[in-house]
Amino acid sequence: MSLLPNTPRKKRILRRWAALFLAFSVLAILAIVDSRLKATPEPGYCPGEPRWVVSANDSGYFLSHLKTTDAVAQFVKEWPQPVVRLHLDFHRITGIRPTPTRWRLWMGKRFLAAGSGDGIGFCVRPGVLLHAVHFIRARLFRADSDAGVFQYGNHFYAWRDGFVIISESERYVRRSLEDAPPALESSQNRAEIRVQRFVLPRASIGVQASNGIPVEGWIDGQLTGRRTTPLSGPEVWPEAPLLSLTISQWSDITKLYALAREILPGQRAKTCAEGLVSFFGAMDFHLPGPNWDRNVDHIAVALDDFDLSANIPVPELIMTLRSTTPARGPHPLEALLTNGSALPHEWNEAPGFILPAFGEKAALCLGRYGSDWLAASQEPLLRKIAGNLKNGPDVHADMVLYLNWNKMSRVVERVLGQILSLELLPPSKADEVSAYWSPMSGALQRLGELRLGASAEGDRLVFTGFLAKGTQPKEKD
Repeated sequence: MSLLPNTPRKKRILRRWAALFLAFSVLAILAIVDSRLKATPEPGYCPGEPRWVVSANDSGYFLSHLKTTDAVAQFVKEWPQPVVRLHLDFHRITGIRPTPTRWRLWMGKRFLAAGSGDGIGFCVRPGVLLHAVHFIRARLFRADSDAGVFQYGNHFYAWRDGFVIISESERYVRRSLEDAPPALESSQNRAEIRVQRFVLPRASIGVQASNGIPVEGWIDGQLTGRRTTPLSGPEVWPEAPLLSLTISQWSDITKLYALAREILPGQRAKTCAEGLVSFFGAMDFHLPGPNWDRNVDHIAVALDDFDLSANIPVPELIMTLRSTTPARGPHPLEALLTNGSALPHEWNEAPGFILPAFGEKAALCLGRYGSDWLAASQEPLLRKIAGNLKNGPDVHADMVLYLNWNKMSRVVERVLGQILSLELLPPSKADEVSAYWSPMSGALQRLGELRLGASAEGDRLVFTGFLAKGTQPKEKD
């Protein structure tokens, strides 16, 4: 027995339910097809000999979690302009607003970007929507193709095994179609991107989208790592310095310097580093012979601040050579006092020397306290650390690097203020620099510290740490 009489109203209801069922069926089929089109264990394609590659298993998931981390949320709140500009550029190029949901819908989960001698491009594994757009362009509007390579505005794109490769360089796209993909490291963590460097020194780093921005990875390089006790981080100092490096012997510092020169971006940075070495060389600060630090278990060097009382910023450097036995006998760096102008001095009733290099602002001060041999570039600095060093938490690594974002930002702010007060920049340029740096400074001041610890494993340095540990929210007015 029918629940509804066989009337026009019944037929209309049945037609509506049939249309609704058909719509749901079509959507379910499209969702299944979309999911299968996007699903793949492969990372994507790029030229076979890239210089660098950035890849993500689930780019939308990573971005949605990254923007909620303490560091990124605070940085964007203080300095939103770069993110806004990036969003506008991406929207202009693709026509898609770059939100995590829209990205997943159009581009899928997989993401690979690379740079090579052929240019820069990216590769994604899209679903139904982008396939449909390409079908309409290729079939209905008869978009021209040159051996499978299409052009859209200033960009070229091509399809390979369900992936679409996009670049402003046609050669990049063609090489991505022809070459076997490079060997890439993968991560099962959806909230992570992996950055790989393929030119020497090779490196790989994973960046996680969680508070503090944890990182882990490796880089080609060697450290001797002869320590017999754990290293100490910047907690060894009375107050956090701008930059701190702790290592087991001085020769490893020179190895790190050589490694840094290889990876510094651009010739200007390399020239700047070489100039710094020449500066110290001009002061005749030549280290003693090999193994001068053989009785030292680890060395902590720090850039505490910059002295801006003169027109030229002068770095304030401090160093401790920590031994497992009391610091007795000649100072390990006493051989530097070769020109006879060193002045005897005492700190906390322990003997030492001051060698004026360029006056009181740049002098070699050597002292000792307990099991620590001390050195500083100014007498007040050595007075501050003598007897005030701490043990700090143990770090089981061969190298520990800390950078205080707050202090770095304030130093740059003071240097910039001095440059502007001396009118070293034209007024128009000064306004531009000030407008750019002011919000950036506010963002950096709250990012806490960069903390990295590295250990030697064969021909690699394996590291872990944080890019912005201890990010502080802005206090409410």
